[in-house]
Amino acid sequence: GFGTQNAAVFAGGFQFLDCSCTEEYDGSSWSAGGALINARKKPGTAGIATAGLIFGGEPHPSYSSCTEEYDGTSWSAGGTKIQARYELGGTGTQNAALAHGGRNYFGGASPTVTIYSCTEEYNGTSWSTGGALITARHGLGGAGTQNAGIAFGGECTGETLLTCTEEYDGTSWSAGGALILERR
Repeated sequence: GFGTQNAAVFAGGFQFLDCSCTEEYDGSSWSAGGALINARKKPGTAGIATAGLIFGGEPHPSYSSCTEEYDGTSWSAGGTKIQARYELGGTGTQNAALAHGGRNYFGGASPTVTIYSCTEEYNGTSWSTGGALITARHGLGGAGTQNAGIAFGGECTGETLLTCTEEYDGTSWSAGGALILERR
C-alpha cells in the first residue's frame, strides 16, 4: 500500500490466487479502485493515492519486473525494472522512487534463493541503478524519499531476522539505528 492516513491505496495481494484488486481508504472506509493490469503479491510501492506506484512482486509462478502507475482512478504501465524480484522495499514518489532489496526463489530438485542488495531509482519513466544496500535482505520496510530514504528490518540468508536500519542519501546507504525487535 501507499498514501496517507486519509487517502491510502492497497493493491494486489493474495486471496487463493494473486489479486488484481485495488482499494482506496478515505480515513474511515474502503471503496473499490481500478484493477491492476498485472495481478501480484509482495510488490514494492511508493507514492500517494493520486500518484502511486507498484513494482516488482510475485505473479505466480514467476517474478515481476513491471511497474504500474496509479492516478487515483486507474493503473497504467510504467518503466520496466532492471531486476525482477519480490518482497522488496519501496519509498518515494511516483516520479522519484526507490526499490531496494528483495528476493527470488527458484524451486525444483535443487531449490535456490537469491537475496538482493540492489537499489533502483525511478524517475517517472525508467529505472536506473542506485547504490547497493549494505545488507542484502527481503521482507524489509522502506520510508522517506529518493534522496533521504530508509530501509529497515527484513530477513537475510539462513532465515535470520534483522534489526538493522540503513539510510539512503540519493547515492549510497549508510548504517542507521537498530530496530528494537528484529522482524520482516
